[in-house]
Amino acid sequence: SSATCSACRSAAAAAARAARRERLLGPDAPVFHAVIEEAVLARPTGGRDVMNGQLRALLNSAAKQNVQIQIVPQESWQHPGHEGSFTILGFGGPVNLDVVYSEGALGNSAYLEDAAQLELSRVNFASISKAALSEGDSVAFVEGLLAQQ
Repeated sequence: SSATCSACRSAAAAAARAARRERLLGPDAPVFHAVIEEAVLARPTGGRDVMNGQLRALLNSAAKQNVQIQIVPQESWQHPGHEGSFTILGFGGPVNLDVVYSEGALGNSAYLEDAAQLELSRVNFASISKAALSEGDSVAFVEGLLAQQ
């Protein structure tokens, strides 16, 4: 039935997220730099217990050497992050294998490999990161949200 298929997809997606988290936080983990809008953290998705768990997981991740987390405060609105979310996947090495995964507001997504699109994404990420709180202030901000719960 479609409900069973939906449940299978949900379970598979949860398992994939757990595997990615384990890889990100395990030995020889890749570098990860996330910039998150404050509004995302203010939404009570899943209820108080779920949000508390998410905030704690964010703090645990931020404590890792390979993870950098920054929060963009609501009052910091002059940055290109409003155009939609994107992820820059950097692979290093002698050949440029980097790619940008862009997700639009309508659910449309694309992998962008064009050098100009990649450079624009890097410039936009730097601008958004500059508008965000420092790593230390971002951790303190998340700790403050937890204290309010």
